[in-house]
Amino acid sequence: MKPDELKRAGIRLYGRKGWRIKLAEALALNPSTVWRMESRGSIPGPVEVAVRGLLQNKRANDLIRKLAKETEPRLEKKPAKAKAKKRAYTRKVTVDSVTKALVRQHEVTALPLDKPNS
Repeated sequence: MKPDELKRAGIRLYGRKGWRIKLAEALALNPSTVWRMESRGSIPGPVEVAVRGLLQNKRANDLIRKLAKETEPRLEKKPAKAKAKKRAYTRKVTVDSVTKALVRQHEVTALPLDKPNS
């Protein structure tokens, strides 16, 4: 990983403002160490692996959020009574419910294993 890749990864993960400090906290490093790695160009292998893992985690979470929006049922509002307060009907989407929906959509049936003749 090159220093410019580290910078792009930090900005992608935490935004332009304060990314070094947030990345340092995520990696349990001092912020000056992150700055030093960026400026000198020597990024240790474990740090590179950890940053790549953080990026993969972010991509996975972004995908889950996107799929949750696509699979979330559209709830219609019921007509409000004259004196009743208006309520917004929403459904709480959790990672578990999205994961279950994805598994149902992409469920693969297992092939039976050959049993030895005994």
